[in-house]
Amino acid sequence: MQRSVAIILLSLTLALFLLLAGFFSVYYDRGQRGMYSQYTGEKKAEVNAILHFLNSHEDVSSLAFLDGAERSHMADVRRVLNGFRITFFTVISLLLLQFYLLLREPSKAGKYRVIRESLLWGGAGALLLVALLAASSLFDFASFWTAFHHILFPQGNWQFPYTSVLITLFPEEFFSRFATQVLLATASYGVICSAASRIRPSS
Repeated sequence: MQRSVAIILLSLTLALFLLLAGFFSVYYDRGQRGMYSQYTGEKKAEVNAILHFLNSHEDVSSLAFLDGAERSHMADVRRVLNGFRITFFTVISLLLLQFYLLLREPSKAGKYRVIRESLLWGGAGALLLVALLAASSLFDFASFWTAFHHILFPQGNWQFPYTSVLITLFPEEFFSRFATQVLLATASYGVICSAASRIRPSS
């Protein structure tokens, strides 16, 4: 019973870790083939300024090319991202704690059984999350995007005209492709995690 609980808890933590890892691996990709390089064009300075703001403690007034409503939304976006970062580091800490407690178990066969099954179900859980998110977003992204904003930005300052600077810098297509890449990254991590469960320790 105790091992079953350990497997469930570790599997859930792993699944959440893989989803957040998928998100941040795409979010922090600044390479030539990354999401941002495909959309910067002549607005590279503005995009870089927004990214710098989101990853710093800089005052929102630095985004002078945005109007007041857009700057207010960017401040909210940074708060949400910081919440994601705190959640990610918390999940990592929980993973490390669970592995530490698990490795202290005297039974070698028991601890490796928990690890293998947790890798299998954690990877499967990440793939299930990908399937659920894909079903709710990729076929009707506009509705998903609206619901997403209602949850994270209940204050309602996220709707802007198509001619606004924010929309021209980051159109809906950008976020649709961003979501697709996050789901693909998470799915690949889930497959790797499940495949790792097949590895047998040397006796």
